[in-house]
Amino acid sequence: MRNMTLLIKNVRLLSGRTEASELQNVLIRGERISAIGKIPEKRGQGVIDGKGGYLTPGFIDIDTMSDHDLSLFSHPAHENLVSQGVTTAIMGTCGSSLAPLIDGRLDAIRKWGDIRAENVSWRTTKEFLSLLGDKHLGINVGTYTGYATIRRALVGNSTRPLTKKELDACMYSIETSLRVGSLGLSCGLSYAHGKGVTYSELRQLGEVVGKEKGILLVHARKEKGKVIEEAREAIKLARETGTPTVLNHFLPDLTEGKEYEQALEEIESAGKYTPVYISVSPWNTVLRPLYTILPTWAKDATIELMAEKVLDDWRGKKILRELPRLGADACAVVRAPGHAWLEGKSLRELKDLFSKKTLAETILQLMRLTQLRATIVEHRKSDVLLTRAMQSSRSLIASHAPSLPKHGTVLENILPHAYQTFTKFLALAEKEAILGREAALSKLTQKPAELLGLTERGSVQEGNRADLVLVRDGRVEEVVLGGTHTLEGGVLIRIGKGEVIKHKKRP
Repeated sequence: MRNMTLLIKNVRLLSGRTEASELQNVLIRGERISAIGKIPEKRGQGVIDGKGGYLTPGFIDIDTMSDHDLSLFSHPAHENLVSQGVTTAIMGTCGSSLAPLIDGRLDAIRKWGDIRAENVSWRTTKEFLSLLGDKHLGINVGTYTGYATIRRALVGNSTRPLTKKELDACMYSIETSLRVGSLGLSCGLSYAHGKGVTYSELRQLGEVVGKEKGILLVHARKEKGKVIEEAREAIKLARETGTPTVLNHFLPDLTEGKEYEQALEEIESAGKYTPVYISVSPWNTVLRPLYTILPTWAKDATIELMAEKVLDDWRGKKILRELPRLGADACAVVRAPGHAWLEGKSLRELKDLFSKKTLAETILQLMRLTQLRATIVEHRKSDVLLTRAMQSSRSLIASHAPSLPKHGTVLENILPHAYQTFTKFLALAEKEAILGREAALSKLTQKPAELLGLTERGSVQEGNRADLVLVRDGRVEEVVLGGTHTLEGGVLIRIGKGEVIKHKKRP
């Protein structure tokens, strides 16, 4: 396969920097782009006729969740992402990652999935990446290091401030993880083990990550009325540490309006030398563990402690009174380990199944039945503000989605961001002209490649890895992964062999 050649003819090159007006041919030899120009068709053992479409670098998704629910192992092909043109996906977001596992346990992801589904045969990030290299992954995969994963292993279920000795141990683990391949650090400040993280702690984390030339992803606390403060904290963090900082899935709430716009304006005007960014999706959906909608007083260090409060009669009634309002058809169950019959059902359907009078009673029953071990999807973001966010010069597009089969699942209808994040964004750019082609493609290719230090990806040029996407009429028609033609006419024809992406310290 390494000596095979593939010719892609009659295409316009679009790399996020410039758009070629003339039709060109691209010759791929093995896993790399060999030549670009007027190349005779006879030089290719395989031929793809681009018919005037745009050839772009493979899309890079900087925020995926295939590790959180372990779909990385159950659905390694990542068909839902490949069909959108994604050739590289990075996991380990929201503070939780599959490595390093200092205590050999997967407790940090149990709020997302059933940790009994995988036998842990690794401890370090190096061992985990080596394990991935032995898997037949249908996409290139890399990981961040989850801060909650490390913090929890060192101090257990405590959410107290760390001692200097404990913080030094965390820093050492992060530094070691980055040096063997992790692409950066993620912090989930809205989750139980992230709420107690102070700005001082964040700054020290940012300095360690910056020293190793990684990036820092921050899932903000999402406290009501504090979106501007959260944006300012990220700006300050990026400015003081010099570390590229991404406010992860920084999506607008329906109630934020002008405050969200002001937060965007402040991020955009942060200055050329302040590397602060946001990741967004064109969909008004958000995936969240069920426990995150509990009132603040009911949130605790572990799922078990929170479930005790939900199951308690007196505290359960108090929780019932304070639950947020969720739409009957705007909220549905995505994952419920041990209760698969709940998956895909909306609150309206569950209300009838549970024979409850109100949606709040339905939610409480769902919490009790699953003991909070469930994930829901909520549709409650502003489309107007989302468009504004996507147009921002500081935004990147990310799915925040697990790995799923392309078709044949009840989740396809309730998780549009898992199946159509990148294709919808392209359609918005192409048909509704929310952005020019170059600016739109840059958010999917060049910008994330530069941010992650992926020097052989993000542009169509000789010598680069042959991860390519052919776009025609706003649709992803063909995908080439590492020189292998995987998507033809929008249909997956074979599973490519993805590469494990490892961090390389930049000068």
